[in-house]
Amino acid sequence: MTLLSPVTLPGWQDFPVAGKLADRLGMPVLVENDAAAATIGERLYGVGAA
Repeated sequence: MTLLSPVTLPGWQDFPVAGKLADRLGMPVLVENDAAAATIGERLYGVGAA
């Protein structure tokens, strides 16, 4: 389970963001940090694409 705990958003401590999104969207959800997501996107769709 992925829990979101941003310091700058009071009331969001231990918020199950992936579970809430998966329930709302009806599909699996993967939560990743922005740097890793950008790297994955670049590898799959950018100049690094095979």
